[in-house]
Amino acid sequence: MTGLVGLVGGFLGNPGARIAWLLFGIGSLAMIWSAAPAGGRAAATGLAALMWALASIFALRA
Repeated sequence: MTGLVGLVGGFLGNPGARIAWLLFGIGSLAMIWSAAPAGGRAAATGLAALMWALASIFALRA
């Protein structure tokens, strides 16, 4: 729910929602890094970062 609120609020230009979106993404990547097996940790985190960056195009548009 936090991610959805951050995405929509960021799209609408709310500065607080944009900060929430950034913190949500950082937290998500940290959780993926810690939960992924050691052999695929970098790949899983990198793929998640790519997907989050693509979603950020909409959330953080100027």
